[in-house]
Amino acid sequence: MDRSNIIEVIKHFFPVEELEKAEVKSIKTGLINNTFKIDLHTQKEYVLQKINTDVFPNPAGIQENIEAVGRYLKDDNYPKAVLSTVRTLKNELMHFDANRSVWRMFDYVPESSHFDVVPSTKHAFEAARVLGEFHQYLSSFQSEKLTTPIQGFLDFQQRRSHFDTALKNGNQGRNRSAGMSIEFIESHRFILDEYQKIEASLPKRVIHGDPKISNFLFKENSTDVLCLIDWDTIMQGSVLYDFGDMVRSFTNTKEESDTNSSPIFDTNIFDAIKEGYLVHQKDMLSRVELENLLLGAKTVIYIQAMRFLTDYLKDDAYFKTSYANQNLDRTNNQIQLLEALLNN
Repeated sequence: MDRSNIIEVIKHFFPVEELEKAEVKSIKTGLINNTFKIDLHTQKEYVLQKINTDVFPNPAGIQENIEAVGRYLKDDNYPKAVLSTVRTLKNELMHFDANRSVWRMFDYVPESSHFDVVPSTKHAFEAARVLGEFHQYLSSFQSEKLTTPIQGFLDFQQRRSHFDTALKNGNQGRNRSAGMSIEFIESHRFILDEYQKIEASLPKRVIHGDPKISNFLFKENSTDVLCLIDWDTIMQGSVLYDFGDMVRSFTNTKEESDTNSSPIFDTNIFDAIKEGYLVHQKDMLSRVELENLLLGAKTVIYIQAMRFLTDYLKDDAYFKTSYANQNLDRTNNQIQLLEALLNN
């Protein structure tokens, strides 16, 4: 999308006279929404996002979640930065353009940096501690009031069903090229079976839903976390999912599409995650949660491999890709990570 189109959107958030020297920079890290950094050469910078309504069909619901959680954390003196929505000139949370595309804007967190791969065990510890703190501050929030951002997101049986359907009805040429990956997913269904045996006994809490390392903003040249971002998937669920996705993201020493044969699982990072997370959660979690943190990690990695493979078989309908076999590469990266975790 070119600059002139972005400027047309920004006009609905700021007076026209402030846009003459506006700088627009695309942020490429996300797999779902289109994100841009906006610099108006004032004292503040902003993040503009075009919401992918194919993935998030109820953008109003997710924005209401973000507002409700943000207010709750601010009222409870949460010590980290909270996502701050910039309303339109009409005092609305989102802008719908002529094509019915949905746009929103947040304040940019200054002097921050993010990573696609965890730089050190200290970074991992601090991010995990912040996630545990985030869960702690929201422990009394009435999670049942949250809108489910993506129906079936935590329904692992449905994930399995979607995969089976893609095997049967998806691109059969891709099916053949993904034979070894399909075989792995089929032969490790026992992981999901183990998780589903305990699922009903897991407390329902507020979870972030996507605590990958790139969603933690660190203070520049520091291991201090300033903010946990990307609240689109905040919902009611099990903290085992958040812990598992943190392990999935943090312990992977390679970028998500990298399938070379170099080592992939960092045991020191795993230990740092668990230690950091339990700083605020050791006395908060139930016995079944404490005893199954590792199972949560195995399950989330397995499910993510299945999701990437399902999307590959469906011709990349969900995750953004930059080349033909990227979702298959992502699948195999997750398989390598899961194999390494199982072996350790």
